[in-house]
Amino acid sequence: MSVRNRLSAFALAALGVSGCAEPFEVRRQELSGFRIAAVGVVDGKASAAIWSGEGLAHEEAPLLEWSLDGECLGEGWDVAPKGSGLLELKATSSAGDVAYAQVSVGQAPAIPAVTRYAVQIDQEVDVESRSNLQETPVIHGPSSMEAVRLRVSETEAQRAHFMVAGTQGTILELDPLTADFVLEDIVFEDTEVVSREPVESGLFHFLVLTQDLEGGNRWLWLDVPMGIEGDWVSSGERRLPLSVDTSTGLVAMSVEATGDFEAVSWSNAESVTDLSSQTPLECNPEGLPFQLDWITNGRCGLSELNGARLVVEVE
Repeated sequence: MSVRNRLSAFALAALGVSGCAEPFEVRRQELSGFRIAAVGVVDGKASAAIWSGEGLAHEEAPLLEWSLDGECLGEGWDVAPKGSGLLELKATSSAGDVAYAQVSVGQAPAIPAVTRYAVQIDQEVDVESRSNLQETPVIHGPSSMEAVRLRVSETEAQRAHFMVAGTQGTILELDPLTADFVLEDIVFEDTEVVSREPVESGLFHFLVLTQDLEGGNRWLWLDVPMGIEGDWVSSGERRLPLSVDTSTGLVAMSVEATGDFEAVSWSNAESVTDLSSQTPLECNPEGLPFQLDWITNGRCGLSELNGARLVVEVE
């Protein structure tokens, strides 16, 4: 059987559970369609990454319904499970799409530290061939003639899953904490490459999920400009195409919904020293800088964000 190896994925066994919703079965093979891409307890609160199925944002924030061992816990993003057990989530989009996931409650690993390298991958894409490639550290991303290698530092995490947003490019896993991403669509027949088609350079987005294999999950979104030049501002592992002073550690900028895959554009960026210019939002806890992952995870919908002024931490 031929398969297109474009998305690094993890599968959940089909399980029947009870809670706030009817029993369900779920099998996650790739980051496509409305789905729960990651779920767990992070810093004491039930959390998730909800993929919109269409782009890097949700028009409206999805409804999250949580239960623990069959007992309903509540709704939203600030539910705090007490004790251990089986945490279940039902996520419903504004269009009525429904997704389910479950995980044993565990202590989330530390926020993953990800190192980026440029590597030159030629004809051979097997693990043995790629394991001996020269690695050149990069701050943002590689040239159009290179692949990017993403490596999670060894901490509590025992396994990392790398998933790319969209349908272009190929993730090639190297070891439990490392993967390469190439600007090609590669089709395999079993383990043999049967076709390779180049894809255009651009800004690519990845969900990196780390697990301690004992129920502890943590994740982040990571942006990699592949073969494109320009000024980039780093906000954690996110990359913003801005030219602005970052010396204060905070940048304010206006957000506008674009209606395309990228979902938003940024303008009027300026260095600031506090949060006074930030638009109050229901989805943004008071007194905290805005986190870009809240957009892609689904905590903040475009209907609330469009036209807002946000302050983000930068490096």
